[in-house]
Amino acid sequence: MVASGNISQPERDAHCYAERWLPSGDAYEFTKEPTAAPPAELMRQFRAIVEGISVLGRPTNLLEW
Repeated sequence: MVASGNISQPERDAHCYAERWLPSGDAYEFTKEPTAAPPAELMRQFRAIVEGISVLGRPTNLLEW
């Protein structure tokens, strides 16, 4: 997906820059505006937090906490 303002849509052969990344470090959303990759230390810390979590979000039953 490539963002252009408030709109994100698929585009082919677009000159685009990564805007959002998965915990694996793979980019999954892009923009036409130049961006910088997140610092390696930030990604390392993020991976340490989400490692082993298969689903993000609040459990349906709060007693599961």
